[in-house]
Amino acid sequence: MAVDIFGSLFYKTLAILFLIISSTFSTIWDLYMDWGFFEPDSKHLFLRKELKFSFLPSYYFAMVSDPILRFSWIINYLSITSFMGIAVSTPLLRFILATLEILRRYQWCFYRLENEHVNNCGQFRATVEVPLPFALNSN
Repeated sequence: MAVDIFGSLFYKTLAILFLIISSTFSTIWDLYMDWGFFEPDSKHLFLRKELKFSFLPSYYFAMVSDPILRFSWIINYLSITSFMGIAVSTPLLRFILATLEILRRYQWCFYRLENEHVNNCGQFRATVEVPLPFALNSN
C-alpha cells in the first residue's frame, strides 16, 4: 500500500517553498551569471558594459519577463479554472504554460548566446591566435 506523503499540507507547503527558492535562485543566476547583467560600471542601468543590440527595451523586457515566466508554474498550484471570465481547462492551461516555458528558454538562449559572444571576443577566446603578454626571442 503506497502512502501519499504529498497529500499532506505540510509537504505541499514544503515543496512549494523549495520551488520558490529554486526559481528565485535560477532567476538570479539567469540575469547575473548567464546574461551578464547588473555590471557595476555599465552606462545602461542594470545591463552590461557591452551590448550587441541597439534596441535597449528588449533587454529590460527580458529582465522582467524571465522571472514572470520562471514563476508561471505557480498557476498550476492555484487551481485557476477561469481567466478574465473565460473558463480554462487543465489541459489547455498546461499547454499554455508549456508554450510559455519554451518561449522563456528561447529568450534565455538568445541573451546567453549574446553574452557568450561578447565575452569570447573581448577575452580572445574566439580567435585562433591569442596575443602573448611578452615578446618571443627567436635564436
